Amino acid sequence: MRQKLSWLVCAVLLSRCTGVAPEDTALLVSAVLEAGAQSKCTQVQIQASGAATQSSPAMVFGSQTRVTVAIRRGKMPATVEVRAVGYADEACSTPTVPAEVSERVSATFSSSKTPVELRLRPGSFDADRDGVNSVASGGTDCDDYNSAVKPGAAELCYNGIDDNCDGLTDCADTAACDKAVCAPGGVGAVCSGGRCKEESCGDNVDNDIDGQADCLDPNCLGQLCSNGLRCGVNGQCALLANEVGHCDDGLDDDGDGQIDCADSDCQGAACAHPDGCVVGATCVNNQCQGGMAKNCMAPPSTCFSAQGRCVSPAGTCVYDVATTPSCSDNQNCTQADACLADGGCQGVPVVCASPPNTACFEAVGQCQQGDGHCQYTVKLNDTCDDGKGCTQADVCVADGGCVGTPVVCPPAAAECLVSLGCKAGACLEEPKAPGTACSNGVCFADGGCGKVFPYTTSNFTEGQFVAVAPVRSDVLLNCAATLDTGALGSAVPGSVTLCGVQIPTGEIAQAGTSPAMLLGTHAFTVGDAGVITVVGERPLIIAASGSVVIRGSILAGGQGTTPGPGGNQNCEAGTGAPGKVGMPGGSLGGNSEISCGGGGGAGLGTVGADGGAALEPNGAMGGQRGLAFGNAELSPLWGGCAGGQGGHCGVLPLPLLAGVGGSGGGGLQISSASVLTVTGLIASPGAGGQGGTSANSGGGGGGSGGAILLECTAFLASGSVTANGGSGGGGANVNGPGDGGVNGALRSLNPVLGGGGGSTFGGAGGRGGAANGVCQVGTAGNVDHGGGGGGGGAVGRIRINASVSCLSVMSAHFSPVPSSNRMNCP
Repeated sequence: MRQKLSWLVCAVLLSRCTGVAPEDTALLVSAVLEAGAQSKCTQVQIQASGAATQSSPAMVFGSQTRVTVAIRRGKMPATVEVRAVGYADEACSTPTVPAEVSERVSATFSSSKTPVELRLRPGSFDADRDGVNSVASGGTDCDDYNSAVKPGAAELCYNGIDDNCDGLTDCADTAACDKAVCAPGGVGAVCSGGRCKEESCGDNVDNDIDGQADCLDPNCLGQLCSNGLRCGVNGQCALLANEVGHCDDGLDDDGDGQIDCADSDCQGAACAHPDGCVVGATCVNNQCQGGMAKNCMAPPSTCFSAQGRCVSPAGTCVYDVATTPSCSDNQNCTQADACLADGGCQGVPVVCASPPNTACFEAVGQCQQGDGHCQYTVKLNDTCDDGKGCTQADVCVADGGCVGTPVVCPPAAAECLVSLGCKAGACLEEPKAPGTACSNGVCFADGGCGKVFPYTTSNFTEGQFVAVAPVRSDVLLNCAATLDTGALGSAVPGSVTLCGVQIPTGEIAQAGTSPAMLLGTHAFTVGDAGVITVVGERPLIIAASGSVVIRGSILAGGQGTTPGPGGNQNCEAGTGAPGKVGMPGGSLGGNSEISCGGGGGAGLGTVGADGGAALEPNGAMGGQRGLAFGNAELSPLWGGCAGGQGGHCGVLPLPLLAGVGGSGGGGLQISSASVLTVTGLIASPGAGGQGGTSANSGGGGGGSGGAILLECTAFLASGSVTANGGSGGGGANVNGPGDGGVNGALRSLNPVLGGGGGSTFGGAGGRGGAANGVCQVGTAGNVDHGGGGGGGGAVGRIRINASVSCLSVMSAHFSPVPSSNRMNCP
């Protein structure tokens, strides 16, 4: 029965405790910490015979080594058992590991003021001091709190305890308890078949403590209960109606003076043979006869052989200990269970020495009997390493894990750097994309911020330049090579290779005209042997963050029908018109011949020249000249335009081709963040028109020069920069074709002559434009069936922007005269 206890806790010496129950009804218990013990809190456990264990309130040691509790007796027996249990926390919720417990002490309620002293010892591996270590600490003591319990102790067959630690309790330990008394009082019940059975059925006592006494216990059915009476099926003690069912008990159960087989009631009934090793005998002729040998095949456990032997006359089955046994001691905290010499079963204690990690768990743990797992104490807040490079101040947390504080990286050190956070234990940064705007210009590949060009560039931005050429690199071109800016609509490659040098490229969009190709470098030099010919549909911009020196040549002019880079693009106004076609019937008497005019010359920096007419009475007019267009700043950058095609003439009905107009020069820009020096040649001339190729056809008009834009801080020139127009082609005559026109001069300031007319009747082409002369109209064809000559192409444009100075020597040639942002430049 569970008793209600009253507690009075005194966390000071007994002499200071007040409010304690009367001395003759109280038991004083003191828990004392021995040196080295780590307990912060304790509880006193008390157990009375037949009652459940109860615990005192938590008592915190604090700075003391002794705490005392007073226990009021109430209805408790005079003598009880007490022990103290230590805990690692002040809430008394977590037991210490290893356990710190006191021995179990018998104590009597009295009026004495002297406390019962319970001592908590450090690391109590043998808490009950019985000489055997506990299972939890690697020993074999299955109850280290009771010194009477240990391997080898006598098994008491009625106390509910495995006294000898063989895994079998009371009657279940058949080797120790079979036929032994199992009643707490010492009489009235014995162990039989592994169970405690009532034997005294008339003493009014529940001897086997199963809640049923005497005849009410099924074990007593038919057993003597009083003065020869027996327990009936109704639980009453009375004589039986006959001997049936009790012909083997040696009693006169029905009171007729006849016992067992001697009673006629028992004829043919089962009886108890005098030899207990014979079973299945029956009453025949008033005697117990027949039967068979008793089969002993019910060993008490797997530690015994399956086949036993019967001992006469008692009929007891005896089993030998098995030679190769296996068993289970029913203890979750043992392993490799093996049978003992007495038939008991005992395992090797589980050793808890493999914590999840040694950094945050104690190296030695404690096996939990509930499920057999090892429990290890966490080293809370101890230093550890979580294995992550980007944490710091790593400590052990409550679940045994290791957690660190994330490293917080500072902001990027410069505006052109971006923080990547912590990577592999270090705070990393990387530069922003080259060309990103920053407070002082644009970001460079190394993370710096600044300006590349000390002036505002034309047609591209510093950000676009840095995005194309993020790394400083010098370029020296000293060979003959062709640079193709590519066809419009196709991707601009990421780089081009000239003279074995790889140069990064990009595309720059322009409003109102085709996009340009940008070459990005640091220092850029065309050597003495360098001849760089530029073609393609895009204008070319060469941008350098350092100096530019042109000692050789950069040629961006038109060649025949192939324009310079970006030439012949968006030239509606500047293109020369084609020559006109005349009417049949001429001065030679209606021979159906006609004469055609020459194509008009292209315009750009100035207007081009008209094509020559055919002077025959039915001859045609020449094509109109192309107009000047664009602006002096060359922003956007474009190339020159093509001359008009000559008129088609010939003997009908077979028209033959006339001369094709010459192509325009290309668009070329060189921007240097430093000094730009030209001692060689930069030229973008227009191409000459073709001569007429059939009788009386007109010659093609000349192409205009291109556009050349030069930007720098200081400009030095002793070479030539030209954008001259090409001349017109000569008209054809029946006696022969006209001569082709000439490309604009590369180094001369003078116009080039037009192509001669065919025989003596075709008109000559007009001169192309140059600094020392404007382009000329094509000559008219002769009255005797000659085609007109093509008009000359106009000069292109040259622009020089120098932010600091501009100097040219007498030998320098510029054609046409440049426009500039500075006075007297060049």
